[in-house]
Amino acid sequence: MKCTDDETLKHDLPRQDEQQAIMQKTPRKAAGILPDFTIGGRGVGDLSGGMIAPPLVSFVVICWNYAKYVGAALDSIRRQDYPHFECLVIDNGSTDGSGEVIAKHVAGDARFTVETLPHNLGQLGAALWSLGKIKGGFVTFVDADDVLFDNYASTHVQAHMALPRNVAFTSSNVAEMDAQGNTLASATMYVDISRDNLTPGLRKEQSVLRVPTIAPNAYDMLCANVATAPRWIKGWLWGPGTANMYRASMLKLAQRGDSNAAPHMRSADGYFNFLCHGFAGSALIAMTLSGYRLHTANYFSTRENFPSLRSGTSAYDQKAREATLTDIDFLLSNTEKFSWVLGEKFWDVIDQITRIESNRLRDYYRNQDLFKLFLQHAPTLGTHFDERVFCREVTARFSGWQAHRILQSGCNEKPTLRHRLRLATRLMRYEIRRLRKRR
Repeated sequence: MKCTDDETLKHDLPRQDEQQAIMQKTPRKAAGILPDFTIGGRGVGDLSGGMIAPPLVSFVVICWNYAKYVGAALDSIRRQDYPHFECLVIDNGSTDGSGEVIAKHVAGDARFTVETLPHNLGQLGAALWSLGKIKGGFVTFVDADDVLFDNYASTHVQAHMALPRNVAFTSSNVAEMDAQGNTLASATMYVDISRDNLTPGLRKEQSVLRVPTIAPNAYDMLCANVATAPRWIKGWLWGPGTANMYRASMLKLAQRGDSNAAPHMRSADGYFNFLCHGFAGSALIAMTLSGYRLHTANYFSTRENFPSLRSGTSAYDQKAREATLTDIDFLLSNTEKFSWVLGEKFWDVIDQITRIESNRLRDYYRNQDLFKLFLQHAPTLGTHFDERVFCREVTARFSGWQAHRILQSGCNEKPTLRHRLRLATRLMRYEIRRLRKRR
């Protein structure tokens, strides 16, 4: 779909539960290729002899029965002031005419491709399926009922290019809005860079790859509103869904082996954020860069975010608790792969995806289902970690007979008396430390 200066686009938005076409003026964007990235004021293309191109961003729009909203989401992607992107739109088994709306809003734009799945794989299932279809080094899963601000991609890409160190993903704030698009709040509590143990700021402007659509004053604002969160900080730190831009390499590291068109009926960010943050940390952008729509069909939340109230629904919370065990099982089932990639940090990533604060982890690991998982995978854990590390990490999480059984199962041979005494001593030491902390 080509636009002239005076042309208008139709956005499919609901009004009183009925779809209406709302005419909105849309200024024409400059056509052509993104102007060259610069470093120290010189074009990277010239410096590299044309061998280095700007980062490619992959937007993945997963739509299941959101015909009322998906048009606005797609139009907001088309309006990005960072045009070096591709967009994969997945009609995830919709039955409400979403396919027709999608086709209308992507017509004529070669950056958009559409895939139609015969049945709903869930958001995470469709997201995992999409990883084999996209080419970008950075990926955003756009909720089909949300919208992006024009500077969303350019701001996230600039943050990735200028952070003190690489992170798994960046996350920005959202403007909460109702079903009709009316603003309700700018939810700054989602992304709070005033937390302890964060590293604020970006590298000096002249030393980094500069996105041409981020002016110097915008770079200064971004620098003042970005902080890096180290991988060991726990808890939900990020904006919801669309607010996150991931490194594709981290998503593929987290890709589940059973993801070939397999249903996973849960949110993509609820899976990827904890696991990817555990791999390589994340960065928080305390700027509002997208709109988060609240409506009766929003599975996570139907009201604004308040400090005194839980933001999610009880059904979502229960699903998240159940999913945690499957995520831990995934990591333990791939001990050979992840123990090599992560080393001893493997155990910290398990703690991260429990979603439990450090001072409550010991109680959490008493869960019988969790104990059974570790007991099942103990022989593999014992093979890929030396005895000292294996004993230390198991006794740091499990107590008494549970720890003893996991350690015994992790030994390739029947424990000797000397070995039994060593394990008993370690267990006793951890129990003494735990009791002292409770005083």
